[in-house]
Amino acid sequence: MQSRDKIICAAMTLAIIAFMVLSPGYIVAHRRNLTQQYRQQSTESYQGIISLWHIVGFKSYQGSMGAWLEKAAAALEKKHKGVYFEVESMTFSDYEARRERGEKADMYSFPLGWEYIEELQPIDMTMPEMRGNIADSCRYNGGVYGIPYAASGYVLAVNSRIIQEKGLDMDTLCGMIRSGEAKASGDEIIACIYGAKGELGDEEDFSKEKSWAAFIDARTAGDMARKVQSGNGFPFEAFSCTNYTNLVQYLGIGSGAEEEMRDYILEFMQYVLSEDKQQSLMELGLIPAIATKNQPESETPAVGAMYENSSQLAVPQCFLYATYEDQLCQSAEKALSGDENAKKDLDLRLMELVQGAGIK
Repeated sequence: MQSRDKIICAAMTLAIIAFMVLSPGYIVAHRRNLTQQYRQQSTESYQGIISLWHIVGFKSYQGSMGAWLEKAAAALEKKHKGVYFEVESMTFSDYEARRERGEKADMYSFPLGWEYIEELQPIDMTMPEMRGNIADSCRYNGGVYGIPYAASGYVLAVNSRIIQEKGLDMDTLCGMIRSGEAKASGDEIIACIYGAKGELGDEEDFSKEKSWAAFIDARTAGDMARKVQSGNGFPFEAFSCTNYTNLVQYLGIGSGAEEEMRDYILEFMQYVLSEDKQQSLMELGLIPAIATKNQPESETPAVGAMYENSSQLAVPQCFLYATYEDQLCQSAEKALSGDENAKKDLDLRLMELVQGAGIK
């Protein structure tokens, strides 16, 4: 080996020895700063699972609200590494069983009429302009305990075959429903708001063609339409009947949610109320909670009929409704039989519940 090569090898050996001696001290000295910088760049102030229980109070015309919420959760999870939203759909009885076992969620998707306000924290959030009085329907003692994000409604479904056989037009049929000459079925409160008279049958009477018309929710209309498409059932038409609805779904913060979760929960709520996400509710045949410049439209007749009255929704106060519901149904039943006092009682209770919104 030439002397020049020996000098180079010796220099490289000394450099390697120096690196091995000095680098551990440098790394130890700067490890804390490097670790903090990495965490600031790659992690969140909270990491873990945020549980969201979707308590199903009603179903959309088609599809699933639970799946819709799961898509919203996935979008937030992509944005925040280490933060996960666990969405579980359940019935009222499922919820009550888990509550009795002492289980709780960090977030709730709950329907109007939910009685468990003690399970919720007040929400301080600026909301966009919403339809009718829906934004105020979840206030309690001056605080907001739920953010409305989706609604459904009711339609008047008419058996096309029977009406054609009897040679009736829609105006004549409506007059007969209001005078009690035509047999109708369905929701008693909606029927009273519409002005119907006479004994009301249940939805099964309409499905068996024992009644000419029925006041039904959008999901029931959807199930009937799908039967017709599959070659079962009978043809029917759907018409707008009222802007009143008790079919509203809210998001709330669980009373036991950790403070570190709160910003992520509020961001989830804001995302759900974003214009694009709200517009996607119409793919399920639901009414967006936020006000839109143009009236929602649908090629599906029943959903289109429901949308006709959706710009000025009249929604009952969420936490009072459970207390009033039985009396409302009793008054409606009596009012249909012609009891004027019961009709006045129903009207007064409804006006108190919707807090000044005009019921049409």
